[in-house]
Amino acid sequence: MKENRKNERKANIAVVVSFVLILIATSSVFFLFSDGIYESSSSTKPDIPPSATNEYAPSLVAYDSLNGNLYVVNYLGNSVSVINGRTNELITNIPVGSYPQGIAFDSLNGCVYVSNGNSNYVSVINGTSNKVTDNISVEGEPWSIAYDPSDNCVYLLAGRVVVINGLLNEVIGNITVGTEPSAIAFDSLNERLYVVNYISDNVTVINGNNNNVLGSVQLGPPFNKSNPGGPVSVVADTSNGLVYAVVNTHYVYAINATTDEVVGNISIGSYLQGISYDPSNGYLYVVSESFPGKVSVINGSNNKVIDNITVGNGPVGVAYDGSNGQIYVADQQDNAVTVINGKTDTVAVTVSVNPGWIGNINNISIYLNIIISTYWIYTLLVVSVIIAIAIFAGVLTLRSKR
Repeated sequence: MKENRKNERKANIAVVVSFVLILIATSSVFFLFSDGIYESSSSTKPDIPPSATNEYAPSLVAYDSLNGNLYVVNYLGNSVSVINGRTNELITNIPVGSYPQGIAFDSLNGCVYVSNGNSNYVSVINGTSNKVTDNISVEGEPWSIAYDPSDNCVYLLAGRVVVINGLLNEVIGNITVGTEPSAIAFDSLNERLYVVNYISDNVTVINGNNNNVLGSVQLGPPFNKSNPGGPVSVVADTSNGLVYAVVNTHYVYAINATTDEVVGNISIGSYLQGISYDPSNGYLYVVSESFPGKVSVINGSNNKVIDNITVGNGPVGVAYDGSNGQIYVADQQDNAVTVINGKTDTVAVTVSVNPGWIGNINNISIYLNIIISTYWIYTLLVVSVIIAIAIFAGVLTLRSKR
């Protein structure tokens, strides 16, 4: 009799716990079908439609001149794909923080720096081992990132410019710039840094030697309803002494790096994203995030569009590989990278960043990362149902012993 009462108490507790788990599962279903999983409070995230079936969403590319590899940021995959620049084959995927949004290579220490937007830190990847060796905490949302070899500092955008010592991997300063800085680039000719500010619609110029702000270059009227676009990327052309700022709605602005004045603009089209410079031919490559994607080729000697190359869907980032003369474009909707031959300006090959379930050992943690961070509501639903079923089975067992 006493044993029966004990089993009855256990059964009642189990019923209550099961009821709570069922409520959690029901709430998960409601949240799921109300499209809550796709809501985001940040307007600065890459524009990835809810219908996209991309697990990785490659968005940015950086070239490692020491090992000849390309490092591709996977925004939804919370990882960095490593591509062999000689064979154009996927080597490995490296797990990093949540929503990586920027990448830069430090040629002095051979490390790759990845800014993680939702993790509030920068991951440091050793280019030799392709392992994360350090994480640098920062305040704010880490965004675009650039490396200045003249002072061995890494410059990170997080609502301001955060200065990181490349030797110590420590934050050593902050620089106030315009409203919502979106991209940064280093000009080796004058040792200046150029920060494009999306809302201010201007470019902040920083002296790389002392980190003082020298001034700003206005591109257009500040962000408003009549001017809904702003600058999203920037690059320095060391052959003609110009800096190019890409405004996502239409234009690429050319800025004289000596006078810091706008000297022209190049009309390309809408949905503009990344830009890269090829020093071997003086060409600039501008990405249009369209379906299919497009890369416009600009001749830096006359600032004229000389070609348009069709690439994958929804491209964002682009980088030049000086060892093989190829241009790499991250196609976020295709989970792939398009490789362009810089001599012929034609597509050479497409490299998938998805290695499948069978691959290197990092894939297991990457898939878990995707499931937990991107599909956490599904995980909660499934786990709750499984536990509830297990508890009900226990209840039936206990009551059967009465």
